[in-house]
Parts: sequence; structure tokens; C-alpha cells
Amino acid sequence: MRTQIQRVAERYLKLVRWSDEDGVFVGSIPDLCGDCCHGDTEAEVYEKLVLIAEDLVADYLEEGSTLKLPPVSVRPMRELVAA
Repeated sequence: MRTQIQRVAERYLKLVRWSDEDGVFVGSIPDLCGDCCHGDTEAEVYEKLVLIAEDLVADYLEEGSTLKLPPVSVRPMRELVAA
């Protein structure tokens, strides 16, 4: 069963891009933080982004801070194709 934190965190866009300068994939969550992780594969970085988003959402909720929700909920393309 998905927790409330996971449901909120999955709404945030997670971007993975290649960095020629660093020679790794770099991940960011634009509505929560800038570049926040890196790794050797896109999948590795995406998995890190999911965990980071969940941690940040949990922190906001625990602190009682206002959490800026993204204007549009997004899902990875592979989920849309499988639906």
C-alpha cells in the first residue's frame, strides 16, 4: 500500500540528464530542489530521485512547512504506455 508521502512525492517531475563535464547522469527535481544526485545509469539516478523526493516531502510534512505542489502531476512515459 502506498503511503501519503509516496503519493505526494510521485507528483513531482524528476529529470535525469547526462553531464559531459562530470561524465555521469545528473538528477534534479525542479519544484523541490536543483541538481541533487548523480550516478552511472539513468535508472540509478531515477531511483535516487524517487527517494530524495519522498525524504523532502516527509521533511516538509513533519516540519509543518507549506509544500509547493507541482502545477501538473507527471508519470514516467513507460507507465502511460502500460496503462
